[in-house]
Amino acid sequence: MFPKLNVEKFTNDDIKSPEEKIKWREYCEEYKENRSVGDYNYGTILRLDATQDYSQENSTIVPRIQFYAIEVARNREGYNKKIRKQK
Repeated sequence: MFPKLNVEKFTNDDIKSPEEKIKWREYCEEYKENRSVGDYNYGTILRLDATQDYSQENSTIVPRIQFYAIEVARNREGYNKKIRKQK
């Protein structure tokens, strides 16, 4: 059920447009009763561009489960290696 998304780099509109909010809400609600992800809906800061560090321009607030989903996908696809090498 993971919505289509270029996880390396995206905009707020890519995840927060009315259409995308519906898709993500369905995805997030799958974890409502799942005790393995505590506070699944808690607001969490997410980078919009995986090649850049956290900044005001490169950050947005999303539900925790959406943060986990995108960051796990980034790790699997190797996008977080770039930022780790910069530090």
